[in-house]
Amino acid sequence: MDELRAFLAAIVESSDDAIIGLNPQGRIFSWNRGAQKIYGYSTEEVVGQSISLLALPERNDEIGQLLRCLKVGQTVQHFSSIHLHKNGQSLSVSLSVSPVIDRNGQSLGASVIVRDITRQMKAEETLREAEEKYRQLFYAEQDAIILFEQQSGKISEFNDAALQLYGYPRTEFNQMRVTDLVVDRADHWLALQRSTAHHRNKNGQQFFAEISLGNLTLKGCQMQVMIVRDISDKRHYEQLRQSLVLAKEFQQRLLPAEIPQLPDYDIYVNTCYCQDTGGDYYDFFPLPKDAGKGLAFAVGDVSGHNIGAALLMALTKGILQNEARHSLLEPDRLLRTLNLHLLRSSTDSSFLTLFFGWLDTEKRVLHWNSAGHGPVFCYRGQQERIIELPPNDIPLGIAAKARYRNPEPLQLKTGDILLIGTDGLWETRNPKGEMFRSDRLRQIIASHRDKDAHSIYRIIMQKITDFRRNQVAEDDMTLMVIKLTK
Repeated sequence: MDELRAFLAAIVESSDDAIIGLNPQGRIFSWNRGAQKIYGYSTEEVVGQSISLLALPERNDEIGQLLRCLKVGQTVQHFSSIHLHKNGQSLSVSLSVSPVIDRNGQSLGASVIVRDITRQMKAEETLREAEEKYRQLFYAEQDAIILFEQQSGKISEFNDAALQLYGYPRTEFNQMRVTDLVVDRADHWLALQRSTAHHRNKNGQQFFAEISLGNLTLKGCQMQVMIVRDISDKRHYEQLRQSLVLAKEFQQRLLPAEIPQLPDYDIYVNTCYCQDTGGDYYDFFPLPKDAGKGLAFAVGDVSGHNIGAALLMALTKGILQNEARHSLLEPDRLLRTLNLHLLRSSTDSSFLTLFFGWLDTEKRVLHWNSAGHGPVFCYRGQQERIIELPPNDIPLGIAAKARYRNPEPLQLKTGDILLIGTDGLWETRNPKGEMFRSDRLRQIIASHRDKDAHSIYRIIMQKITDFRRNQVAEDDMTLMVIKLTK
């Protein structure tokens, strides 16, 4: 019997998974090497501590739910959660929790088996992001994009910009080979490999094309993707460059010149564009005189970050400024009206996510609505936890059927912090291709909750810059911080 116990103990100790023993009160009494490796705590540091030490502060309720399940004899298999390493890093984990019962049927506590699935979750997230980027590439990019078989050159997929550039109907273009687009037919494969070459459209007109080629494997077939831009008129591009400079100046003027001041509220906001122009947007709106004291605000993100996104951002500002006079205190009505305007006015596949809210400073209430924009974080100062205000409906400019029904207003208290940003913040990548992720924002808010709004903004942006290192920013970043100080 002693040999068997020693053998079982050796199995537990040598396991790569964390195997944790809990007493009936949920306190740790055994901790194997796998647990030390996953969480970074030594046995001496955790024995006697509550298992909630490992959970995110805002997800402590999960621990209580698991313990309640154990008390009624239930076993929890493969429950996914997010835990914290000793150094503060978030871990994606899979839990299996089983009650431990003695021979007399009395509960001795529970055994918890934890597997670190962080790499698996990151791989799945990377795959989803790649698929989404691929979709956006083909259906939102303004350059011509053509996917063709590497061996035969047969065109298999293309975007609308390719049809416009070459002038072919969809059915005809789908039957062509990529070499049919090249002027130099005698050496067409070499022409395709160059960074620039002469191409021709359906009418026989030639143009000088800038080409980018990439390889990929799709369903076991070797493919190439070709991005084509007409650069035949260099003067046009110089004029465009000058236009971008003017557009940047114009866009900067569309943003508020100063941040409103409210008693008991500390507010700071700023935007960093990754190109000369972009689609991020924020604005403030004074409340009607008969509505009491307060302030309305908006933070938006147009898909893409080119001049087209900037124009849609300018259109959005104009519509909001006009409609705010009629429905400022009715976020659902305001978003429905803006949605219909964008559907009528936008000529491409661009869309807009938007968070709109207005603060009733007398009642300390935030009335809000979110058209596909999020997550938006609220740090609860008195409870020391973070909640999310999730998107309420789809982005604007996609479908007329969206209703944008108003969620419950949010009661604010002293010490609460609102963080409204655009996805360029948490989607920032480091040289390894890893994303900054929203859980890092949570950590920063919780760690610097005592700072003023401007300081919180500066700390977050510096953390993102440090994380990105020498990588070029791929998306615009807007961050609004609102803190209730008294």
